[in-house]
Amino acid sequence: GIEVLGQTVPHVRVPETVFRLVHIGTKRILQCSHKNLPYWGQPGHKEIIASDNLQDLRGGWVVDNIISKKQLDEAKKDDMTRIHEFTKQYQQARSIKTGNMTFIDKFIELHQAMFAANQRLVGDHSYSSTCWEWPLLHRGVLYWKEMKNHTKNSNQDTVALVYMLGNPMVWFVATMSIIVYTIMEFRTLLLTSCGHGQNTVNNNAVSGKESGEELQNNDCCYDSHVPRTDCKTDRICWLARLTFYGWFMHTAPFLVMKRKLFLHHYLPAFCFSILLSACMLEYLRLKNASVQKYWKYTSMTLFTIVMAAFLLFVPLSHGRPISRSYLQLLCWRSSWDQLCNTSIS
Repeated sequence: GIEVLGQTVPHVRVPETVFRLVHIGTKRILQCSHKNLPYWGQPGHKEIIASDNLQDLRGGWVVDNIISKKQLDEAKKDDMTRIHEFTKQYQQARSIKTGNMTFIDKFIELHQAMFAANQRLVGDHSYSSTCWEWPLLHRGVLYWKEMKNHTKNSNQDTVALVYMLGNPMVWFVATMSIIVYTIMEFRTLLLTSCGHGQNTVNNNAVSGKESGEELQNNDCCYDSHVPRTDCKTDRICWLARLTFYGWFMHTAPFLVMKRKLFLHHYLPAFCFSILLSACMLEYLRLKNASVQKYWKYTSMTLFTIVMAAFLLFVPLSHGRPISRSYLQLLCWRSSWDQLCNTSIS
């Protein structure tokens, strides 16, 4: 709707009348924030926002010029001319003989185009993060925020957020699994290169210890590119290696990307790290007798901790209103600046 300021009769005079543009459904006014658009915007243009402060008189507009029908027709004619030129260029491009491309050629060309397009996304962003910060859950992404202030009692102020963070406990277990498996893999490669790993397996085979319970407790991870069906730890190590390779392949490309990166780029690799953590926990159960003895209590304790963290952080995923004091409890790290700054503002 149009709301004329300073007049009882809603007549608009050019360029004298000042009016506001009010959205009837949301009760918001369209106004200029007096901030320049980013570099990708048109030079000299200001940012236009929708404000919920109906008492703000800065949302006034005036009609600077009225375009006649002749000028409008000329503008439409110029637009149609540009459209015809673009259509002609498009048809000429379609008529060029490019030859038949194989699937591999199309696959390579498509990924080269995507990589080049991502290299051009180098603008600054306050929510961006680097790929080596993702396993440490250094920074999340704030998608939406709504604050409700109570003038009588500030302790009753509530904040609703949609903040991409995840379950910190799951994140911690997954990251520790990556670190532990990397150390184990280097140890295995070192022993194999020295000839100790293969000798251990061969000695067990000669002495007849590769059957029954003793084989299950042996370290069969040496030279386990092909899993042995009669060794549980061998199969677990093979699955762990497979999931680790999946995690690495989904993380390594971001090491050479120049574009701004965000936490959600890590989600495919994070799924592999969760699978790796399951493999590492199962390997720990098979290799450690004390852990295997109290495995029921260990697994229930881990499950309880993960569920407690989920219930603690679930308001951030669903945008549920919470108090400022509750939000302050969720500020586990100072690098979660969008979260911590909201709790104290």
